Amino acid sequence: MPFARSRISRRNALRLAPASPDSFTYYARYLLSHSRAEEARAFLRSALELSPTDLTARELMEQTDGQTINEPTTPESYLALSLRLYGEERYVESIVASRRALGLRSGYAEEWNNIGAAYNKLGRYEEAATACEQALRYKPDLELARNNLQYAREKLKERLSH
Repeated sequence: MPFARSRISRRNALRLAPASPDSFTYYARYLLSHSRAEEARAFLRSALELSPTDLTARELMEQTDGQTINEPTTPESYLALSLRLYGEERYVESIVASRRALGLRSGYAEEWNNIGAAYNKLGRYEEAATACEQALRYKPDLELARNNLQYAREKLKERLSH
C-alpha cells in the first residue's frame, strides 16, 4: 500500500502545481526509479520548458541520454501513447505526449481533442474548452471534441453559478 500512496502523492503534486518545474522533475525522478526513462524524459522536457535553467532537470536528462529509449517518432505513435496514458489516468503525461505530436503536426485535431479531454479530467475546464475549440477548427465534424467542449462549458457554467 505505501507504493500506491506514493504514486498518488506524485500525481497529486502535478495536479496541484501543473506549472511548477519542480513537480515535473519530482515525478520524473519517480519514473526513473521505476525504469521508465522514456516517460521521465517527457516530464524533464516539460520542466525545462518551464524553467530552462533548472539544473536538476538538466542533470537528470543527461543521465537518461545513455539509456535506450524507444520514443515515438510520428504523430500517430504519439496519439497511441497519449491514449494509453489517458486510459491509465495519467492525464498530465497524456497532455505531454499530445503536445509532442502537435510539435510534429500542429493541425492534428485528435490530439487537440485528447488535450481537451485530459484537461477536463484535471478540472481545468477553460483549457479544455480552448483545446476542443482548436480541434474543431481543424476538424469541424469531430464529435468527441464537440462532446468534450460541451462538457467543459457546462462545468464552467456550474463553477460560475456557485
